[in-house]
Amino acid sequence: MMTSSPRSNGPILGTIVSGFLGSGKTSLINRLLCAPQGKRIAVVVNELGEIGLDGASLKSGGGTQTVVELDNGCLCCSLNQDLEVTLDAIRTRGDIDHVIVETTGVADPLTVLWTFTRPKLANAYACNLIVSLADALHVRDQTERYPIARLQLEQAHVIAVSKTDRVSDTEQHAVWRFLKPLNPYAAIVAAADASLLPTLLDAMEPNVPPPAPISESAQPGFDSLSISTRGRSISADALEHLLEALPAAIIRAKGVIAKSGDSGYLTCHKVADDIRIEALGDYQGPEAIVFIGQGFNRLAVTHMMKEHLTYDA
Repeated sequence: MMTSSPRSNGPILGTIVSGFLGSGKTSLINRLLCAPQGKRIAVVVNELGEIGLDGASLKSGGGTQTVVELDNGCLCCSLNQDLEVTLDAIRTRGDIDHVIVETTGVADPLTVLWTFTRPKLANAYACNLIVSLADALHVRDQTERYPIARLQLEQAHVIAVSKTDRVSDTEQHAVWRFLKPLNPYAAIVAAADASLLPTLLDAMEPNVPPPAPISESAQPGFDSLSISTRGRSISADALEHLLEALPAAIIRAKGVIAKSGDSGYLTCHKVADDIRIEALGDYQGPEAIVFIGQGFNRLAVTHMMKEHLTYDA
């Protein structure tokens, strides 16, 4: 276990973890937190509950706490305000060696990179790279249908290919051949490669591109719908049927819901036609399912949810 001694002098390294919806960003960050290479890491995420915080303990406060400190000295910070404010608060702690910012699945990673260059932060941070996750199962379709998915890969210093265990060697090679022309300058590695973690934590600072104005019209029209499931439950079969019946406009679905007739819970993930449902034991977090997509009928999806849920007394 790490002591609480102050970090050494020098800028705090920064790494941006990008990638399209369901590409595996949170899984990679969990691995980084479990093997921090002797460093104190602060992870800034949009939803604290998405990081699996086994063994974590809140140092103070109750359910509204936005910073979770792990036993190895690393931190998880919920991004519920301006990123510059969050990074400045981490800077003032004086005991963090490396900050990792997880972008949303539809975010432009360069806008995060430029935040590190703002006057208040420029001398305190050295943002070393952008790593973008590429889903081996869906990257071709995603980059063809969604410009932001392609942009995330084009702007990466490292492309980490996830879900390689679910495709053949021939398909893996095909993914590498597809990705290389998108970004000839990026290193392309398997996300599961053991050498990736120390590389991300020790890489030297690359040249940071200068800021440029971003047209609002260039941002994709993604929409999300979050439906609370507290006080309701569902069977595994009904949950699978619900996810299979979702309209094609739903790109990503994820959530936690109580299991019917049991004391446990079910977690669900859907990316394109790939569905995963797993049992979960003790759980204290929010119960909800989130749907992310383009141009879907929110009322229709809400009605589908109600048809499949059991309302507990």
